[in-house]
Amino acid sequence: MNTAHIGNWDAGSLFEHRGIKLKVVANLDFPFAGHLIKLIRSRIGFDVIPAKGGLREIISSLKKNQILCMLSDIASNHPSEYINFLNHKIPFPKAAFQIASSRQCPILPVFIIRKQPFSFDCYIEEYIKPKKDYKATMQEWVNYFEKYVKTYPQQWYIFLPMEIKNG
Repeated sequence: MNTAHIGNWDAGSLFEHRGIKLKVVANLDFPFAGHLIKLIRSRIGFDVIPAKGGLREIISSLKKNQILCMLSDIASNHPSEYINFLNHKIPFPKAAFQIASSRQCPILPVFIIRKQPFSFDCYIEEYIKPKKDYKATMQEWVNYFEKYVKTYPQQWYIFLPMEIKNG
């Protein structure tokens, strides 16, 4: 599954109540925040894999056909590619797409949007079959993401400055 910092993606832990175990790749680089992120996500049922240093566990999970969740909208401190988004070139982290392309793992765009307090709608889009060129796969995912940002702009949480290139 691929999602973004939009709505409340942690509400995806509700999949756990349907018997679906999710592994979540998370940026745990920040000393206090990283510990807090792992603690909270573990308590709501996610099995957390650190983004940095977690590649072996990510590949192992995919070999076991486990569901892996990654946020793919904020590229800060992560290798990225500039992708067309809202008529600009925006950097998006490329790891999920490179892994999916090299292992030929489908990407399932999932967005959990807040509708009212304590009420969320989960949107699961058509899966993306990875192309050999991971950038084309990225663009396809970004097109889905763009649709939700246009519809629910107030729910996209950008925590850090974002570099934008015109064109």
